[in-house]
Amino acid sequence: MSMKSNQLFTIDEFNKMHHQENMSIVEIAEHFNTYPNKVRRFAQKIGAEIRNKSEAQKVALKTGRQKHPTQGQKRPESIKIKISEALADIWENMDEEEKNRRSEMAKEQWQNMSEEEKAELHRKANIAIRQAAKKGSKLEESILKGLISWGYIVKYHQQHLIANEKMHLDILLPEIKTIIEVDGPSHFKPIWGKENLKKSIYSDSKKDGLLLNMGFCVVRILQKKDITNKLTRDILLELKNLIKEIKNNFPPIGKRKFYIGG
Repeated sequence: MSMKSNQLFTIDEFNKMHHQENMSIVEIAEHFNTYPNKVRRFAQKIGAEIRNKSEAQKVALKTGRQKHPTQGQKRPESIKIKISEALADIWENMDEEEKNRRSEMAKEQWQNMSEEEKAELHRKANIAIRQAAKKGSKLEESILKGLISWGYIVKYHQQHLIANEKMHLDILLPEIKTIIEVDGPSHFKPIWGKENLKKSIYSDSKKDGLLLNMGFCVVRILQKKDITNKLTRDILLELKNLIKEIKNNFPPIGKRKFYIGG
């Protein structure tokens, strides 16, 4: 079909540009030096499917005609903190009905996944947990940096503190005789199986007993929730105040074990 509309372009030209080349109404209007509304009216007249603004933007980004507004840009830490706190506030102030609705949506999304997709998510999760176990979690690294910035002498991933005991310590603060253990999901969930979870719980209990008997304070940071920037800051603030109190007033026997997080 070659009939012109207001002598601007033919139906064939419009279909080629809009459907084959994925050009938006605005881009077609710019190409023919006319108004978008005129192109839109023409499209409606011939019964063409018109993409909405969101769909047009997705196509433009996908085809590379338009650059993503935040691509390649690094957010300042202050902006990250504001976003993190805003999201946390939204969740904390959300009523139970909305929380349940979102939980059901997440469950439905999971149920709609193929077995291959589920298996891939499990595989990635296990890899992440294993890497955290070997290299130390992000929370551990944040705590380490915090302690150093607060002026404490820190010994990281110490072993053989007790003779004949192959005991691994996450963080040791020798000047205030305090041990900090960061307990990730494998301390509470059977990620490596139920038997390994039992062994982990027993090992943690035995470690605490040995350290307390040696006169150490033991601080266990429980990483039961997903770690967010806000949660990390909250834990660091609570830890900072706790170890300051330990330093200024070392607690008596029976009151040297502490828990943070959860």
